[in-house]
Amino acid sequence: MSGKTASNRPDLSEFGQIEILRPLKGSTRSCVYLVTDGKKQLVAKSTAEPEASLEWLQEAKRHAEAVGFITPRSYRTRGGALAQDGWTLESFEFGTPYPTSSLPDLASSMREFRAATSNMPQRPGCLASCDYLYQDKGPDIDFSSLPDEIAAAARAAWENFCTNPLEVIHGDLGAGNILMTGSGRAVLIDWDEARRDIALFDEFPLLPFDRTTKNEQRAYYAWEAASGWDKEPEYARRMADLLLALS
Repeated sequence: MSGKTASNRPDLSEFGQIEILRPLKGSTRSCVYLVTDGKKQLVAKSTAEPEASLEWLQEAKRHAEAVGFITPRSYRTRGGALAQDGWTLESFEFGTPYPTSSLPDLASSMREFRAATSNMPQRPGCLASCDYLYQDKGPDIDFSSLPDEIAAAARAAWENFCTNPLEVIHGDLGAGNILMTGSGRAVLIDWDEARRDIALFDEFPLLPFDRTTKNEQRAYYAWEAASGWDKEPEYARRMADLLLALS
């Protein structure tokens, strides 16, 4: 959803006495800083999301925690807001990359999470993949920037899933966004892409490739290519090549 919105050092004064330590690498869609309140390390992230969208995310994360996941805690300003001048503040979560061989074990917990959030509405301002069959521009994708061949292949891929129910998904369960604590618990970080969409987008990264179908592969690669075309061009073009090879 929101791309990088700030390159300057954040003003976090409304969150209290916060000291900025250094920029953090790893996020292609947000500017991220490691900061401290003098007692613990925290993370400041740039965002273009409105308060309603950030509040929606708090509810989604509470449901994730209820089924056993750890999620970053969001801090509020003195006035109760979740962002100040395009910046959020959240806890810094420690852990090691979740073992690839153990990712399928998380699938059942993710199903519990989706069931727990079944009554949540769409995240404010968001569109699901099948909405883009009829809309050229949304918060994640601008079809005017895509080559016609890729746009057509993406829409054809998503059309196969338009009868699937929309569910709340994390939206970015790729490498680096699932950590393991010393006690073996899973930590889900980087919820920027969370929304209501088809469950496939959360299921695909957790399953071995040989347990996915050609249609599922096409739909997943299509989203990764289209949503990252302007924000992560090299990665998006690799995903587009995979999509076209299957089309």
